[in-house]
Amino acid sequence: MPLETLSLKVTFFFGTQSGCMRAGTLTHPDYVILYRIPYAYAEILDSKRKATESGYSEEEIEDFQDELKKPGVYVLINTETHSAYIGKAKDRKNGMGLIHRMLEKHDRKKDSIKWDIGFALTSATVDLLKSNELEYLEWLFYKKAVDSRQYTIGNNQEPSPPTKGAKKDAKEKLGDYIENAFILLSCQGGCD
Repeated sequence: MPLETLSLKVTFFFGTQSGCMRAGTLTHPDYVILYRIPYAYAEILDSKRKATESGYSEEEIEDFQDELKKPGVYVLINTETHSAYIGKAKDRKNGMGLIHRMLEKHDRKKDSIKWDIGFALTSATVDLLKSNELEYLEWLFYKKAVDSRQYTIGNNQEPSPPTKGAKKDAKEKLGDYIENAFILLSCQGGCD
């Protein structure tokens, strides 16, 4: 989908320069949602209590918190060391998702990164990102990050490549979601 036909709604919150950004496509069936989250705001988005303690009302960030509890793929970046970690957050029975997974310590063996900017990619469509799609996206993002040679990758293990059948199914199901996700990620630099 050419960039000129991609309809987006961009929202800045917690301030425009140092705060957070939410970019979402408006075109069915894509519904790609990308968050750019500085580490300083991640805990606020993970906890209603911490949000309240920081002076934000539930109404101000409730929608953001709900979206960030969904399944998705995330990229954690340390801008000083040019290192990155790519992971996925599956749908959990405890209601925790992307933001909670981003805040978990990634210190198993060598999976260590002290990040300052995180990107969370999810969908407004509840059933779009299931296990096979998440595995495929995590593998694809990892592969793209390695191929770009812009970052040292902090993952201890490379995500397993999906089987041909799972890859085909994921590509068919996700359709333009993948292309739109990469467009949003490539445009994020202009939002600083």
